Order: sequence, then structure tokens, then C-alpha cells
Amino acid sequence: MRFNANIATVLSESAGEQEATLEVQQRPVRSRSLVREAAPSTLVWALAAAGVAAAVLLAVLSTGPEEPPRKPKSAPLVKKTEPREAPQAPAPVPKPPEPPREPRPAPAPVAAPENPRRDPPAPQQPQPASAPEAPPAPVPAPAPVVPQTTKAEVAVAVVDSVKGEAKLRTSKGPEAVKEGQSLLEGQGIEVGAGESSASLRLADGSRLELAAESRLDRITNGDGKRIALDLGVLTADIRKQAPGQPLIILTPQAEARVLGTRFTLTVKGDSTRLEVLEGRVRLTRLSDGSSTDVGAGSFAVAAPGPRPASKRLPANNPRLLLAEDFENPSGVDARWQALADGFPTTTRGRLEVDLSPRAADAYTSGGWHLPGGLRPRQGFAVPFRLSVDVEVTAKHDNLNAVVALAPASVKVGGVRNEVAARLRGAEYAILIENTKAKTSAAGGAFPLRTRWVIELDRQELRFWVDGKEIGRQAHGLTITEDYKFELQGAAKADVPAGARVIFDNVKVEPLDR
Repeated sequence: MRFNANIATVLSESAGEQEATLEVQQRPVRSRSLVREAAPSTLVWALAAAGVAAAVLLAVLSTGPEEPPRKPKSAPLVKKTEPREAPQAPAPVPKPPEPPREPRPAPAPVAAPENPRRDPPAPQQPQPASAPEAPPAPVPAPAPVVPQTTKAEVAVAVVDSVKGEAKLRTSKGPEAVKEGQSLLEGQGIEVGAGESSASLRLADGSRLELAAESRLDRITNGDGKRIALDLGVLTADIRKQAPGQPLIILTPQAEARVLGTRFTLTVKGDSTRLEVLEGRVRLTRLSDGSSTDVGAGSFAVAAPGPRPASKRLPANNPRLLLAEDFENPSGVDARWQALADGFPTTTRGRLEVDLSPRAADAYTSGGWHLPGGLRPRQGFAVPFRLSVDVEVTAKHDNLNAVVALAPASVKVGGVRNEVAARLRGAEYAILIENTKAKTSAAGGAFPLRTRWVIELDRQELRFWVDGKEIGRQAHGLTITEDYKFELQGAAKADVPAGARVIFDNVKVEPLDR
């Protein structure tokens, strides 16, 4: 309605202006016909001018009364990636973007000076509404991946050195081994007898030394390293392991858990012996889970019988005349002689005498059975000191644990010029030619395990138990030859079944007196 009113106003004003113009013209009117001919032409021009004015007025009115008229802006500068030229006039600082407005008819174009570096932006054309996209085609499921059947072979150790005979243990059977050869996961190595040995180096720099007649079944990697030692002597220098990933050595009897240390592990018969030189190793007996932590300078044994216990290693004494731990059965037979017709005696990591009642055996007058035990084949010059661990499993008045010392020429069981230290029931005693001289009460609960020290010189016998002196006794004997000693267990038929006397860690050294 406003547009129509504006058009009427403009047309009327244009007609009035046209009439006024015709009146003031000084030209004479030739005739009425000429005026009539000119009127239509003038009306056409007036209508055209009115249309232009109406368009301009409509553009002005559509902007609203709030927005003041603005000067036409020059087109923005289009940045090109061509080399920089001579400086041009600075471009106008762009104004912050204005909020979008309703579209309106574009105003009449305004002429602007030509500038080849400033081209007006092309008017944006309304984009037609895009058609909805079709749903994507279903992607076919990938074909199942067929697992590879080839297993990667991982080297877990390298054979550094081989002396004598050694063979690689593989799933295909034994193979010859040579220096520099890799030991794959799951493989093992077996060392021959005599002077044979082998040395292995693990990936982390740890070293394993295998003595003669040793068999390492396999080495595996997982959450830590696993080494299975079936037989023989393994000396290890283990680098510090990652937290939570200990190196574990398994034997038929025990598990040794290592975080970084130097130690020796010996597997013989049904026992495993651990000696630690540096660090700390936990030794666990597999049969019942009993364990002990073994520190530097100590050892422990996992075997049937008493629980594993950490004990101090004896000091390295080059003057030792004898050092026996009963770990090497063949060596025991070479160094020791069994007491004939006595109680059954075994050497499985220790000397053990079974004193259980034996109905088929004859007991001597007085009710005593012949003692069981061992006697060394060599004699020792007097004076000397004898040290030995002694364990008695049951407290009984008819059960003896005895260490007897006699001249080398005296037959086994003889008492001439013999001296002895004895535990019977709860009493320690010193015996001279089987006659009791000194006594002392035994303290502690049974099974009772103690360390005995006995010194013999040409005048007297001295006896200590766990560092406590039991007594000193002059023997009055004439000593003219070397002495041997016997480790004995004796009992009557009324002792409980399973009663035992156990000896271990025997040391003999000379005395400077």
C-alpha cells in the first residue's frame, strides 16, 4: 500500500513539473496538434523517470528508519600468492562482521575507479537445497585372517664356552653344541662327566656356569626368566632383574627366586643346596612350600626331613684337613667308611642314621643295637679341632648321638684309648674309654639341632655345644699315632619308630698348640 502511494505521488509531481516546464518555455506554440503529438512522448519519459525514482525510494525504505545512509564501500582486497610489488595505497581496515540481515534488492551499481588488484567479489547466489544423501552401502565383512603357523624362534642365551663334552637338548633330541651357539627358548644343555663344563650368557648379561654331570633342561622367558635345573651344579652371576620379574630356578625339590645376586645351586639325589655369595635368594621346598631367605655368606638345603634353614657358610680356611657336606655320593664313598652291621645309614645331602626298632635284628647284651654311622678313611694328627652339626629327632633315654675319637689302628667299635662326646636323652657327657667323666644338661626343644666343637690334644678333651662349654677332661692317654673319629647313632629297641640322628657340615682343622 505504501509502494502504491509513493508511485502516485511521484507521478503527480512529475506531471506538475512537466506542465510548469512547458509554461515557462519561450518558444511559441505552432499549433495544438504539435502539442498533442509531444504529450505522449513526454508522458513516456515521465513514467520511466518515475519508475527509477520509485525503485530508489523502495530501496531506501526497505533498509528501515534506524540505519543511516552509508557511503558505498570499495570491494575488499583479494590477496594473491604472487611476488610482492611496489607498495599500494593501504587497504581500508575491515570492520567487524555484522549480524546477518534479511536479503534485500541490491542497490544500483556505483562506478568505482578501476584497480586491477581490487576486484569486486562476485555476488553470492543462493544455493539450492541439496537432496538427502542415500544411505551408505553396507561394507562387506573382512575375510578371516588365517594365523601363521610358523613360530618365531627366540634366543634366550649364548654358549660362551664349552670344555669337554656337552650336548644341546632339543625337541628333536641331543645335538652337538659349540661356542657362540644360541640357545633357543625351551632348549637345554647337558654337560658330560670328568672335567667337562659349559658357560652360558643370558640376554641381560647374567652368566650361568654348569659343572660336570649337570643337566639344564630348559630356559624360558615370560614374566621373568625360568630355568629348570634337573641335575648337577649351577653357579650363577645374575644381573639385577626388573621389578616384578624375578629370575626363578626350578629343581626337582625346590624353587630359588632371584632378583640379582651370585650363588651356587647343587642338585644331587633328592636334595637341592643353595649357597649365596652376594645378595639374597629365597629357597622354597616344593613338597610343602616351606621356605627360607638365604643371604650372602649363607646356605640352605631343601630335602626330605627338616624344613630348609639358612646357615652360615664356613670361613674359607686353606688349613682345613676335611670339609664334608655329604652332597656328592661318589665322593662320600671315597672318603668315608660305613660302620658294619649297624643301623641303616644314608648320605643324601647329610649323614642320617635311622634308629627305628628293627625286630629282625639281634640287639646285644644290655639291649643296645650296634651303632650306625660313618668313619673317615684318613687319620688326623693330634692336636686338631672337629666341628659338626648334630640333630636328634626324639628325646629318649635309650637313644645316643655320639662323636668318638680313637687311634687309627684301633678297629671300628674298639674303646682302647678312645674318647667321646655324647648326647643321651637330655644330658651331654664326656667319655674316656667309655667311662663317663663330665656331664651337662641339654637345653632346647626336640628335634634338637646344635653345633658341636671338640678339641683333642695330648693332655685333654674339650667339648662345646653352640658355643657353650660342656666341659674339659684330662684323658691321661699316651697318644702316639693319628686319630680317626666316628659319627654314631645308637639305640635300644624301645625308641619310637622314625627316630633319627643326623650329622652335617663336618670340618677338621689343626690346632696351633
